[in-house]
Amino acid sequence: MDSVELVTGFPVFSRLSAAELARVSAAAVPVTFAARQRVFSEGEQAEGCWLIHDGQVALDVFIPGRGLV
Repeated sequence: MDSVELVTGFPVFSRLSAAELARVSAAAVPVTFAARQRVFSEGEQAEGCWLIHDGQVALDVFIPGRGLV
C-alpha cells in the first residue's frame, strides 16, 4: 500500500486537493501495535498521529480518587 492509499478514504481528508493530499501522505507510515500495547499516556508529549485502518482502540482517563477508568 503506498502512502496516498494510507490516507485516502478517511473523511477528514476528503476535501483536500491532490497537492494537499500528497503532502499529508508524504508523512504517512504504516505501523502495527500489539494487543493491549499502550501507545501513549495522558500528559506525555505527542509522538505521532494515527489513523486506524483495522482493529480497536481503548481510551482510558485518569479520574482523581478513582485512577484510570
